[in-house]
Amino acid sequence: MLQLEKIFKFYGLRCNINIVGKKYKFPINIYHKVLEFFGIIHDKYKDGMDYDTALEQISRSNAILDFVQVGQTGMSMRPLEALFFNKKLVTNNLEIIKEDFYNKNNIFIIGKDNIEEIKDFLERPYIEISASIKDRYDFKNWIKEFQDTNKNINLKRYIE
Repeated sequence: MLQLEKIFKFYGLRCNINIVGKKYKFPINIYHKVLEFFGIIHDKYKDGMDYDTALEQISRSNAILDFVQVGQTGMSMRPLEALFFNKKLVTNNLEIIKEDFYNKNNIFIIGKDNIEEIKDFLERPYIEISASIKDRYDFKNWIKEFQDTNKNINLKRYIE
């Protein structure tokens, strides 16, 4: 992820990358030295960020970065945020191409797409995804689908 910021800046792209979560298992001073080595400002790492702040940053952004970790399966929230906020998505999740909302114009896959085309990708307009596809990922529909699949579970309180 640290190298991505350098690449984005090389292509003249403004970026605000926030790494949120646990500070792994080594002392924070070593972490800061690694950040300094890559020319990254220390305050990029945050112990946490409330979701309202994250949504506010998303609303001001043209694209969302989704960086999956080795061994991670399934999607994070970033692709869904990009879908519902009509934002471009830059991800290293090669499996995203299998999703029904995948559109090459809206989703750049690190490791598949040519990184030299990242600036052109971000400058192209976002292609609106149909409401019928978006509806499949709406929380109420997701709960309804789950309930339909698991008839013996009463989830009505979550969808009303």
